[in-house]
Amino acid sequence: MHYLECLGLKVGKKSNNAGIPPSILSNSSLADIFLRGLADTDFSMCFKKGNRKNNSYPGIIAEFASGKIIEDIQIILDNIGITYCKQIVNKKNSFSKFTHYRLEINGKRNLNLWIKFIGFSNPKHLTKIKVWKKLGYCPPRATYSERMKILGEE
Repeated sequence: MHYLECLGLKVGKKSNNAGIPPSILSNSSLADIFLRGLADTDFSMCFKKGNRKNNSYPGIIAEFASGKIIEDIQIILDNIGITYCKQIVNKKNSFSKFTHYRLEINGKRNLNLWIKFIGFSNPKHLTKIKVWKKLGYCPPRATYSERMKILGEE
């Protein structure tokens, strides 16, 4: 934990002002590794249907309360050449209104660049990609166990 603090990571409540420390952003190798870890824990990997017959269009999605962390992720993605769509999402529940910042990385080209430069370590994301490569699509709402059966890796 102390090592991460030395790199500039904030400890404690930070949801609205979280960002990637400059010491990580300025080192492309470290930035890529950091982004992989962040994606493994806080990103979604999905395959959308759109105008297609099945869920074959890849998407990597990040959504955070902090606009700063989205801006920092954009810097890393720009350096790699990955294109993205950024949105500000206003949400409301019975208690309050709040804003989230969303970044979507869509398409096969971007997924291939992601895999080449960033990658995933999380088996949840990896199995979705493996199923997509095997079948040409990834069944929606398939559980990890169901994906493992499809892959014959039970």
